[in-house]
Amino acid sequence: MRCYLRSRRMKINSTMNDMAKKLDISESYYSLIENGDRQTDMSLSIIEKLAKAFGVSVQTIVKEEMKYKKENQIG
Repeated sequence: MRCYLRSRRMKINSTMNDMAKKLDISESYYSLIENGDRQTDMSLSIIEKLAKAFGVSVQTIVKEEMKYKKENQIG
């Protein structure tokens, strides 16, 4: 699970459906991303949209994603 996504989403009081709309994807697809079942190598377009939705830099999302991958021995 990408806890950093859930944590950031909860911090802005956003639902998975809200995030899906911001990313222009289905709620089920967003859920798969947050749960770590999709986007093993997260695309730049998703990273950019996440950064914008959370009000952070692309670098912040990339760093968190790299930490997630290292902790879960992905890649």
